[in-house]
Order: sequence, then structure tokens, then C-alpha cells
Amino acid sequence: VAENDEIALKLLVTLDELGVPVPGRISVTGFDDEDIAATAPVPLTTVRQDAVGLGKAAARLLLDRIEGRTPATHRQQVILPVELTVRESTDRPGTLPTLRP
Repeated sequence: VAENDEIALKLLVTLDELGVPVPGRISVTGFDDEDIAATAPVPLTTVRQDAVGLGKAAARLLLDRIEGRTPATHRQQVILPVELTVRESTDRPGTLPTLRP
């Protein structure tokens, strides 16, 4: 699982250069669902987040702090929905080989 799609796509290129099949040997997942994720040589499984909702929530929290509705020491958790977009860079996990001593 990569921090974002850009890193995941670079990982796909590196794995291809090393001859590591994706998803045959390893699955790769990104985050952000950027446009290029769907059109990559191996279309990338990724997590889509609500960027507009994220911006609105951040602005609301900041304004609450600036306007004194929230004390400076108060921490607040905001959970926003995400959606997993499954594409060809992932597969169901296989059976791990038995390791012999």
C-alpha cells in the first residue's frame, strides 16, 4: 500500500523493471484515485477520498479555532467516507509457501 497514487505508479514501474509480476507476485494499491491510475499499464487499485469534503472539514475546523468556538487544546477527529476502486494491480492473496528449515 503506497501513500499515494504517484508513489504506487513509480513502484509499478520499478517492479516491472525487476521482472516482478503485478499482481501475480505482489499487489500494489495507491491512494487518491488520480486520473492516470485507471490508464496505467497495470491499472492501479486505489482509494478515492472526497477531496472537496476534506477541504470543507478542514476549513470548518480552522474557522472554529480562529473564531474561538473550539479551544486551542481541543482535538477533534473527523471521519470522511472513502471508496476502494479495485483494478488490475491487486488480486486475492494466494497460499504462502511452506518454509523448510
